[in-house]
Amino acid sequence: MQARLGFDPATTLFVDDSLNILEAAKTFGIKYVLAVKNPDSKQPHREIEGYPAISDYRTLIDDITNHPFDNA
Repeated sequence: MQARLGFDPATTLFVDDSLNILEAAKTFGIKYVLAVKNPDSKQPHREIEGYPAISDYRTLIDDITNHPFDNA
C-alpha cells in the first residue's frame, strides 16, 4: 500500500480493529496506530491490548477538524 499511495509512515494514522493488522502496521513503521473498540455496533466494545482505542469515529473526526495541523 505504501508503494502505491506514497504515504509517509512517520506522519500516518492507521486505524483498524484487528490486533494482527495493527501490529503489522506498527512493525512496518507507521507512527500512529489506533484500534477500534466497536467495529460492529451491535456487539459490545472490546479493548485491544497495547493500543489506544476509539469507540466513536465522530469524536476523532471532530478533533481533527477542530485542531488541524500544518504539514508545511
